[in-house]
Amino acid sequence: MDNKLITSYGFQPVKVASDVLGLKPHWFRDRRLQGQFIEGIHFQKVPGIRSYAYNVELCADFIQTGGDPALHQAAIDEFLAKRKFAGRTRYAA
Repeated sequence: MDNKLITSYGFQPVKVASDVLGLKPHWFRDRRLQGQFIEGIHFQKVPGIRSYAYNVELCADFIQTGGDPALHQAAIDEFLAKRKFAGRTRYAA
């Protein structure tokens, strides 16, 4: 699995995420319902339809770390830091 390719996906519908990671769609649902995935970080609801989009990069990291919360936390922290930085407004000097 090419990590550079995975980082370019961001949040994707479950069909795309399952194709990219080579998993069955129910794998994502099971993690979400078991509370292993956090809304807004690992997945988000898709407005207007009963579906979810999944963060492909974090799902891949979850697999690579074997679901260990302590190891996976570093990837979550990096995602949150990127999101916080992206939300800042830049002003011209």
